[in-house]
Amino acid sequence: MEHLERCAWVLRGTLVRAAVRRYLPWALVASMLAGSLLKELSPLPESYLSNKRNVLNVYFVKVAWAWTFCLLLPFITLTNYHLTGKAGLVLRRLSTLLVGTAIWYVGTAVFTNIEHYTGSCYQSPALEGVRKEHQSKRQCHGEGGFWHGFDISGHSFLLTFCALMIVEEMAVLHEDMAPRSVSECLGGDIIQFYGFNHRVYAEDLQISISKF
Repeated sequence: MEHLERCAWVLRGTLVRAAVRRYLPWALVASMLAGSLLKELSPLPESYLSNKRNVLNVYFVKVAWAWTFCLLLPFITLTNYHLTGKAGLVLRRLSTLLVGTAIWYVGTAVFTNIEHYTGSCYQSPALEGVRKEHQSKRQCHGEGGFWHGFDISGHSFLLTFCALMIVEEMAVLHEDMAPRSVSECLGGDIIQFYGFNHRVYAEDLQISISKF
């Protein structure tokens, strides 16, 4: 148990750093580009993980936003209520999940439409014999055809999006659970609280700090 707590302390202390959140998007972009080049230059052999019906893909990747939503919902609720004690502020922070859900829905719909409007149905994976009678991917697959279009990886988008959301919401955590910096304010000034800029009023939020 002590070893687990030590690992959690190290992981938490790493992920909440501002530098990690600043450079993580670029690291994810670089890893996707490197993976794409590696696959193009040196195709990997067929394996269980390359099969889209593998367990990780079916029960984790395809529903990654559902897992992320279910984990972040209690996390955001409990941590923000513990820090502020204000239900209104908790609901305001939970609105980020609604925005994230909208981004997920719109993003996946855009990718699907791009593949639909740029694709065609073929008789074989070698892209031989266009089957013009099938105008959608679902119809094509239902009749045993192979749909080929400009396929933007929805899996890469989804996993990257979920990782960024989780790391950003973890910013409220700190090694000693104390604010990184607090600028005292009066009547609607900006206060920096756990890495977030909030416009608050003195009577709406009371902060007790034991150390800076």
